[in-house]
Amino acid sequence: MARVDTSSLNIAIKKSKTKTFKTGDIGSKIAASAKFHLELLNRIHGEDKKRIQVAGLRYIMNYFEAYVDNAARSRPNSLHHVYEPGRTGDKSARLFEASIIESGKPTLTYRFKESKVPGKSGYVFRNKAFIMEEGLPVTITPKNAKRLVFEIDGNIVSSEKVVVQNPGGDYVQGSFVKVFNQFMSTMANVALQDMEFFSRIEKGIQNESRIALRRISKGEITNMANLAAASSSKIVRSL
Repeated sequence: MARVDTSSLNIAIKKSKTKTFKTGDIGSKIAASAKFHLELLNRIHGEDKKRIQVAGLRYIMNYFEAYVDNAARSRPNSLHHVYEPGRTGDKSARLFEASIIESGKPTLTYRFKESKVPGKSGYVFRNKAFIMEEGLPVTITPKNAKRLVFEIDGNIVSSEKVVVQNPGGDYVQGSFVKVFNQFMSTMANVALQDMEFFSRIEKGIQNESRIALRRISKGEITNMANLAAASSSKIVRSL
C-alpha cells in the first residue's frame, strides 16, 4: 500500500494564532478524523508493517509446532525421528525448533536439535532427526571392542563396522520438510484466521479510532500524526 499524503489536511486542523479556537468547528473535526485514520493506516502498512509480519509469524510458528505434534501422533512411522525415542508427538520431546528470521523480509524457518535420550540400543543417536530426514548413511563402529557382534534372523554376526544406508527408511526421509512446505502453502493463512490474528488488528483499529474520536469531539484536533503513530504501536504490542 502506497503511503497517503495527509499534509493537505494540516491546514484544516491547524490552531488559530489566538489561544482560543472553535471546538464546534465540524469541518476541522472531520479533517482531524481523516488525518488520524489515514496516518494510522500509513503506519500499519508502512513503518509498522514488519513488526506486524513478525507478530503474525509467531502465531503461525506456534500453530505449526502443534500441527506437527498432531500429525506425528497420527503418522508416527513418518515423523518419529523428530522426537526423542518413545515420545513421538510430545511437544516437550521435539527435536525440531521453529524460529523467525527478522532481517530483511521476516521468514519462518526451523532447525533440528540433537537427541539426548538413549534409544532401544542403549546409545544416544544425537543427530537422528537431521540424518533420518536427509536419508544420510550411518557407519556404526565398536567403541570398546574390535568388532561388532549382533543377531540377524537368529544368526550371530560379527563385523568391524556396519553401514546403514538410510536409517530412517524411505517413509521417513524428507517427511518433515514435506509437512513444513504443505503447511506454509496451505495452512498458514488458516492459522492466522483460526487464532483471530486479523480480527485482533481490526478490533485494535476500531478501539483506537474510538479513543481518537472522543479526543477530537472535545476539540483536541492537533498532533494527529503522533497520535496515530502511538495507536499503531499499541495495536502491534497487543498482538
